[in-house]
Amino acid sequence: MSVPTPLLFLNGRAPTALLERLKAHLSPDAGEHRSLIMAPPSLLPAAWMEPGALWAADGGANLLWKAGLPAAVVVGDLDSVWPEALRWHTEQGARVLERPDQERNDLEKALDELLRAGHGGCWVAAFEGGRLDMQLGLGTWLAPGRTPLLRLAGEEQCVLRLEPGRHQLDLAPDSLFSLVAMEPCLLSLNGARWSGSDFWLEPGCHGVSNLATGHAVEIQVKEGWLLLAFSAPWSRP
Repeated sequence: MSVPTPLLFLNGRAPTALLERLKAHLSPDAGEHRSLIMAPPSLLPAAWMEPGALWAADGGANLLWKAGLPAAVVVGDLDSVWPEALRWHTEQGARVLERPDQERNDLEKALDELLRAGHGGCWVAAFEGGRLDMQLGLGTWLAPGRTPLLRLAGEEQCVLRLEPGRHQLDLAPDSLFSLVAMEPCLLSLNGARWSGSDFWLEPGCHGVSNLATGHAVEIQVKEGWLLLAFSAPWSRP
């Protein structure tokens, strides 16, 4: 049985809709709302479908504390986490890993600890609304070859990397999705308003946004790699 992939919270804007869905998902009285699917099952392995343990990189622990969601691990130099939040997480059983060195930022420290704990990937949340340079730096972690593998859980969209191969995205008709080429990318696309075979998508804003025409969008990446963004299951209409 696969272990659910951890969900790492950074110190960006509080992702209100995601936090509310997490509270419902983790509540013992959640009933039919207990299930929280992170992405369409056709797109990712089972281990990525439901959120696993909640991790916090430094001030990300404040967001979880305010939402009443205990972190399994809090890691960083701890200069941004509030004392009352850290105390609460500790009382709830969190492992607190203080890493005071300034050679790496708190995201990098958290990713190091995830690898040490045997996790090959994680979802990352609360990365929006902060410093642009930090968000751009986070984007470099999505490149092929970097470990652990990151996928982004935004307030409105999920973002993940597509490498060469066939990928199927199950979406309701007229749902918006975006393909963002990080380098010249050769692909074929079916099931979208703007489909095509063996065309090049260049880095930039042209041809990014698209709409599903049915329930299945097939993306075949033949050369290069790109980012796929689609509406998060918890996003508000």
